[in-house]
Amino acid sequence: MFKYIIKLILICSTLAAISCTKSSKQQPSDHPSQPNGQDQEELKPAAPWDDTPTTFNIILTFNGTPTTIRFADLKYNKIGAFSMDWDDGARSSLKAMKLFNELEIPDGTGKTIPWRGGVAIIGKSAYNDTELGNDTYSEVLQYGEMIELVSEGWDIMNHGLYSGFGGNNESASAYDDVAELDELLHSKIGYKVAVTVVPGMEDGFVEASAQLGHLAATSQRNDVGGIYAPIPDAEWKPLPDMATWNAGFKYLTRSFTDSWNSNDLIEKTTELVTTSNGTTHKLLRIGTHDSSPDGFSDFIVQLNEKMGGDFLVCSLRELMEYEKIKTESVLNVNDGSITVQVPAGLRWEDFTLLVEGAEVLSATCVEADEITFSGNLVNVYKDRL
Repeated sequence: MFKYIIKLILICSTLAAISCTKSSKQQPSDHPSQPNGQDQEELKPAAPWDDTPTTFNIILTFNGTPTTIRFADLKYNKIGAFSMDWDDGARSSLKAMKLFNELEIPDGTGKTIPWRGGVAIIGKSAYNDTELGNDTYSEVLQYGEMIELVSEGWDIMNHGLYSGFGGNNESASAYDDVAELDELLHSKIGYKVAVTVVPGMEDGFVEASAQLGHLAATSQRNDVGGIYAPIPDAEWKPLPDMATWNAGFKYLTRSFTDSWNSNDLIEKTTELVTTSNGTTHKLLRIGTHDSSPDGFSDFIVQLNEKMGGDFLVCSLRELMEYEKIKTESVLNVNDGSITVQVPAGLRWEDFTLLVEGAEVLSATCVEADEITFSGNLVNVYKDRL
């Protein structure tokens, strides 16, 4: 997996951070657009993968004879998941990444993985048509910083080229707003987006996301999905159980906060931990504009202690890609020789196999970045970056 070290010259200003609502979109700058310390055409692509799926050839040896070899319900055989989004290209995600890198998810075989999240990007100012990823006065993530996040295992999501309608500049339709940002991000950082975060109260973005082949769309609202039913259908409803999901595109609602002392969030974390188990796999999702308040770190540290290593913490995209792998992959088992052909177009081709009835003694796979095993658990790692 490629790692890129991005050195950025950051020019700070005091402009207010943009919001995901139409009433407070990116305001016009009094300064001209400034380059982010380097010609954007010189940026190396973050993820130059193609759409050719990998076929994994795995060789296992056992103590005993397996009765079944299957995909685990969740990656690393976890019992539930926590996933966070930072909207509007929030730069507080960079500080959050450093905190998340200090928190570890055990994969069940002795390896640990840092927590990961996702950032929803707005492509251009609705007021002056400036590319926000190439304008340090905008106070949002620049293209180089997006690449840094991606190289650390984070995801970049689509929040609309102009993030909806109502400014001096806007797309012709919700479909165009999503499609044109997909194209812009791919041209600037080489990244293929797979999740849409609906801007504000805009209709049409969920359906546009599905039409463009994204894996999911998300919002704190339950009334913008069009033909797609929200999961759950209200924020106050119980957390969704991923074990009950059907295959295919998802419109997932989430909690949302810019303050981190909410009793509602504490209740949600308690529900996540107390109702998830080996057969019920709850998902807690939270969106934010700002994770800089002191309460955020306290909230995350307390949540980490509550979850105790039993939960997956990753971007919505990584979660949805595993759902796609376990429902659409072709898995063939011939004694200790196993082939897995995963679906096309994924970034994370990671998967976890459970071997029932035997203990795994060895595991090899030349197509994987890494393969780990312990007991009846086998983790295959493959990030297409």
